[in-house]
Amino acid sequence: MDWIVLVAGLIVALGVMMLYRIVDREGVTDKSLYPIMILGLVLIFGGFYMIFYFIPAEIVKRKIYGFVLTVFGFWLTFKFPDSGSHQDGDMSVLGMLFGIVMLVLGLYWFMF
Repeated sequence: MDWIVLVAGLIVALGVMMLYRIVDREGVTDKSLYPIMILGLVLIFGGFYMIFYFIPAEIVKRKIYGFVLTVFGFWLTFKFPDSGSHQDGDMSVLGMLFGIVMLVLGLYWFMF
């Protein structure tokens, strides 16, 4: 089962790279645009179908939510803009607190 999911991930990556070639227009003419686009979309949907067929959807949703929470928590913790220019100070501390909580929760959901 693990090998099938790995192959499905490679199929999705190949489909994304094919769609990237369309956006980048590297060696793509108008005549070959539609076959590359259709094949890329078929590979992406086929790969996701294989992933969702062998892995329960709840696990995949939890990993996606964990990744999103991790990224947002990282942004709140390390990149949150300082609010000192338009109000009194401590909002950045509150943003960092929320960010740390989201970062830890997101990493937990993403890893386990």
